[in-house]
Amino acid sequence: MPNSFTDDLCKPVNIEKLLGYITADDLDEAKKFKFPFVASEVFGCEIFAICEALVMNSEIFGNFWKLLEKPAPLNPLQASYFSRVNYSLLNRRTGLTLAFIRSYPNAVKLLLNHIGTSTIADLILRLITAEDAPDGVGIIKWLGSQGLISHLFSQLDPNLDPEIHTTASQTLIDIITVSYQSQSMPEQTPEGAHPSDMPPSFFAPAGNTLVDEMKSKILLQKLVLFMLDQKAPHATSSLTHGINIIVELIRKYCSEIENAEIQHHDYLVQVQANRQCPRHPTPERLNALSVDMNDLLHVVKASLPEFVKLLATPRSLASSTDPAYVRPVLKLRQALGSERLKICELFAEFLHLQYLFTSSPLFDSLIMPPPYTSPANEAGEIPAYVAPTDTVIDGLMSLTDSLVDGKIMVVCISHFFQFRWNNFFHSIVYDMIAKVFNTYSYTSSIPTPLAMAGPAPSAADLSGSEIDATLTISQITSQKKMRELRISVKRLVVSV
Repeated sequence: MPNSFTDDLCKPVNIEKLLGYITADDLDEAKKFKFPFVASEVFGCEIFAICEALVMNSEIFGNFWKLLEKPAPLNPLQASYFSRVNYSLLNRRTGLTLAFIRSYPNAVKLLLNHIGTSTIADLILRLITAEDAPDGVGIIKWLGSQGLISHLFSQLDPNLDPEIHTTASQTLIDIITVSYQSQSMPEQTPEGAHPSDMPPSFFAPAGNTLVDEMKSKILLQKLVLFMLDQKAPHATSSLTHGINIIVELIRKYCSEIENAEIQHHDYLVQVQANRQCPRHPTPERLNALSVDMNDLLHVVKASLPEFVKLLATPRSLASSTDPAYVRPVLKLRQALGSERLKICELFAEFLHLQYLFTSSPLFDSLIMPPPYTSPANEAGEIPAYVAPTDTVIDGLMSLTDSLVDGKIMVVCISHFFQFRWNNFFHSIVYDMIAKVFNTYSYTSSIPTPLAMAGPAPSAADLSGSEIDATLTISQITSQKKMRELRISVKRLVVSV
């Protein structure tokens, strides 16, 4: 593109005119489709000078963002062009664009007001992934401080429309996916450096702060209250979408464990071959994995009696006018309903997590993770390591005992035969039973706990007697947890 033409486009008057085509509501028929499209394509070319001219003019850029101040829903074309322009700016001038968004009044609130427009929801996800860029560090923390996650959880209120639930839950699930994709990005090791000398990066990936907020006890309790509301008109929708979010969190956590297992396996293979070793799962990572789902397990366990009631008498089937009922010619037959299906799916995921956690080669390191040295605080002091007293396996055993006491498996198997035409439900119940017996078979076949999988504290940090004491405590704890787990799983098998 000739420089003279580019220079002409970069003039403020022309930049403002191009953006005006996108935001205008009164273009005539000959212009209202072509001109906004062409204007967005000019910025979509990602020419550095044009992007620079826009982000450096805060007045013009601010007027462009006033499009979000219109009442929802936005014109889909306008929203797509608005997002297209911002994508280009985030790609070419990441730092300046994020600085503008941070300074724009109520930017996150305005975006959330239009979360029902798919292109605006995608723009929020693009902001999250900007953390991966050098100029984007800190955007995740800022989004969290602006109440992004708490607002989306509030959108699952059972008094709100189901369409709002769908949009909010899908956005939350997309945030989870984007966050874990960032975590799984391969790391680059500098040439000549040993991988084990590289600093741990488990907490560095973008989006982890937002996912941690989703797993917080306060928000999970709020979500479960929405899901179990007995009087709200759209509680069934809240339950369905809430379970979708919880299931996604569990599945991503399972993926984290599997990735750590792969890393552990590669480490052992390379050690046996006397080759340069890839980095072992760090003590920081093992400590994080050991407690990551505690709040979720405790919140679900506390509300288990309400879930049991819904398995027996779903709210969605409370009246004969509900669409979940079918009316054969001869008699009224009750259908399974979405609530019972989703609740069984939820417990199937917990049983899958239990099997994965129990059969993991990192089991010992997850129930008693190795100590590590925390970075110094502002005063220059290094905090003492405090071992977690309540790990995921404790939460799983407690939840398993509650499943037995609530006769969850008995109810699910009863429904299995009662609703003999529901193949999808049958596959869920089959998976539940299979995981129960697989877990029992695995725990029964292990005579003694595995050796400690995580790297023990080095001699530089601990004396010989301290190392022996640490290993002894770990072995005793492993044996105790394994005995308790066998008893818990055996009770579940007997209930089946």
